[in-house]
Amino acid sequence: MPPSRSQSRLHSLASLAVVGVLSLAPLARASPAAQTPTKRLTETDGFYNPADNGGSWLTIAQDTYPAGLGEPINGVLSANSDADVLSYAGFQDWAESVGYSGQCLGQSSGNPQAANLGDGHGVLNQTALLRWNYGDPALGTCTETIKGGSHFRYWTQNGTAANSGAYFMAISYEKNLTFQHDIIPDGYDVGRNEFIGNATVAAGTTSPLTGKIYHATSEMMTFLPVNSSTGINHGITTDGQVAIFTVKVSAGTSTAATASSTSKSTASTDRRSGLAGLAVLGLAMSLAVVIV
Repeated sequence: MPPSRSQSRLHSLASLAVVGVLSLAPLARASPAAQTPTKRLTETDGFYNPADNGGSWLTIAQDTYPAGLGEPINGVLSANSDADVLSYAGFQDWAESVGYSGQCLGQSSGNPQAANLGDGHGVLNQTALLRWNYGDPALGTCTETIKGGSHFRYWTQNGTAANSGAYFMAISYEKNLTFQHDIIPDGYDVGRNEFIGNATVAAGTTSPLTGKIYHATSEMMTFLPVNSSTGINHGITTDGQVAIFTVKVSAGTSTAATASSTSKSTASTDRRSGLAGLAVLGLAMSLAVVIV
């Protein structure tokens, strides 16, 4: 029988994959120990516990079976980080330094997920989804779209009821496009631990866009049921732990940005725009397959 529309799209995307994108060694993994909060968190802790004010440590995913499942929010950028990192641009730049970039050519046809951070905003859709870029900030996320890998969605806790300014991340590791980006076994814990390993390298992480150097530390806290898959999409068990990151900038702060850094950022933006303009229409059409 003839191939289905979904199969044709998969073959089309695979045939248009960018050749020669840099492949890195497997992401670093961490084996952290966790602690369970014994008091109600306040702003001085760097974030508020969403569950203290009607929120949840699970996202709200669409079209799950059974209905009503979500994914673990398993990473937090603490508001005790440097102010540079806590702006939208600063968070994106830190993510670039760790190896995560925006969607392949800006294309996404998957359903966004939502979350309630207990800050008074109620349920809000994700701010963005960033993917492991395989060492290429311009086109590497296209490789992740095809091969699979680590990615995360994020939200900011900034409502009037809990205005910490912290960033909450749902991190996971997904299969390749052939499997419609299902999460690998243990993929929530694996994705989180690999993010920890890459973000907390001793020498710091350097943004390829601005040249800023970020130094991150992390601690583990338990906010979800331990060794449970209750309410979790794909029925995947997690250890219930959340990585709390505190990030400091050691060079190239926004108040002393150099002309060189600005030039690098502009050149990178121009490169992305040029590549997007030259993209084959079939690639964008192929991305109409569901990206989880």
